Amino acid sequence: MGRIGTEVAKRAKSFEMNILGYDPFLTEDRAKKLGVTKATLDDIAEQADFITVHTPLTKETRGLIDAEYFKKVKKGVRMINCARGGIIDEQALVDAVNSGIVAGAAIDVFEQEPPTNEGLTRNPKIIVTPHLGASTAEAQEKVALSVSEEIVDIFTTGAVQHAINVPHVSASAQRKIKPYLTLSEQMAEFLIQVFKKAPEQIKINYYGDLFGEDTGLLTRQIIKGLLSYYLDANVNIVNVMQILKEHGLSYSVQKNAAHKGFANYIELAVTHGDEEATIGCTVLNGFGGRIVSINGYRLDMKPEKNIYYISNTSMSPA
Repeated sequence: MGRIGTEVAKRAKSFEMNILGYDPFLTEDRAKKLGVTKATLDDIAEQADFITVHTPLTKETRGLIDAEYFKKVKKGVRMINCARGGIIDEQALVDAVNSGIVAGAAIDVFEQEPPTNEGLTRNPKIIVTPHLGASTAEAQEKVALSVSEEIVDIFTTGAVQHAINVPHVSASAQRKIKPYLTLSEQMAEFLIQVFKKAPEQIKINYYGDLFGEDTGLLTRQIIKGLLSYYLDANVNIVNVMQILKEHGLSYSVQKNAAHKGFANYIELAVTHGDEEATIGCTVLNGFGGRIVSINGYRLDMKPEKNIYYISNTSMSPA
């Protein structure tokens, strides 16, 4: 139920269809505003006459609709995938069509492009289209020109000038917050894996010398780190706030001149219902970025690619 899924739902409603929507970020309030019934994947399998996929391809969504899922679907269902190849198991779909479980399918994206599964491409009950949206010569030329101009600006001025959804930050301000850019994303990526739930609310607090700096890029980097876990690599600092809005999520940012024991300190909290998780980080001169607090427990840890995290519930927060 992101931007595209929401637009498809609007059009389906105009034909007086009842819409079931699944999305880890979809809240009951947002579903009500959209006129959509929040459902589980099993609810959709059991009730839907048409199932249309509009999710990114991630570790969680790869093979989301597979042979086991087709055993649950309503007989005669029709499948549509215009999102990413690999979300629907292609061979499982072919088998379900051939057995009569699925009445027909329309597929625009494939596990391999161009597709190699002739059971998919030559099946009279499956419509296939060749995923061509951005593949015209004109589109590629314009993208190349735009990217080249932006790179020139970055190397000559040190600032991103023409990003539509990113606040302009001067080159001097970027130098000050640069040590925190990677760290802020790392802390968010770590926390969302510890929390293991899609956040409903995001709270970010900046302390110390960061009080007087433009922290807009850091905020975007943090939210990007959170959303990317459930979405995909296409989430970036340019589109992240729009994606946040599309999913109906709320966030807050506060700044405090107090130092919290460090010259600069960033604290991130995420909540889902009554559950909350927090993390704090800083940059230490000569040592770089450090994670110094997790769920109220003090520690000193360098963010690494692989971290083994164990929570001891017999301890009390420091």
